[in-house]
Amino acid sequence: MTTPEDAEKIVAAAMPDKVEFIPAGISGMVEPAYKFFGKHRLRFGGVHPNCESFTYFYSDGERYRAPSAYLKRPLDELAEEFVVRARQVNPVLDQLDPARFWQRWRGRLLVLKTFGGLLRALDLQKICGGSPFWGIVKILAGMIGGGSLKKQVLKHTMIKDGLLAVILPFEEPHSIESARLEGCSVEFAYLDPDTEELKLVPFCSWCFYRKETMRRIAEKYEKAEAEAAAT
Repeated sequence: MTTPEDAEKIVAAAMPDKVEFIPAGISGMVEPAYKFFGKHRLRFGGVHPNCESFTYFYSDGERYRAPSAYLKRPLDELAEEFVVRARQVNPVLDQLDPARFWQRWRGRLLVLKTFGGLLRALDLQKICGGSPFWGIVKILAGMIGGGSLKKQVLKHTMIKDGLLAVILPFEEPHSIESARLEGCSVEFAYLDPDTEELKLVPFCSWCFYRKETMRRIAEKYEKAEAEAAAT
């Protein structure tokens, strides 16, 4: 049996840099901050810690590099600090209403104050490939001219593309984990062919129900088509 940890090690062995995967569930801790910037709920945010894990790889135009190539501190260490900061600020953000102008801007300033310090972990010398100062100036100038932050970063830094790597452990009969299923925030939806009710199944456990459910659905519509053809 191949575990998520095995898959992470396989990916890490293929890269020249230190590769660190972090639990996708911690992304749910940034949702209180997201609402002050008009963002939607994050997929897999808040799921069980032993569920999906992810990391990013960044291309310098020749090859993909792990985040560690552009950071002064380990990614997992930054993730831990992010969680600590989120736990401190989220209760305050939850008391603010992003629909109200002054509260929205207070929330934005709190978010920037709380998480902005993590940006010091970026190795701007490596990211900009030269003078960090002029790299940042070019990015800001491009944004003032109407360009998006992403486009300006790709244009004025050594980072030319990004690749998200996700490891999702599907449940199997011999290793099913009920806690992971209870905390699942992503589900398959299907119409029960017998009751006509919409039902939901945790994403990674759909394999337990797929064949039988699809068989019942197929039989129902095959029967309906045959009856329609006979009339």
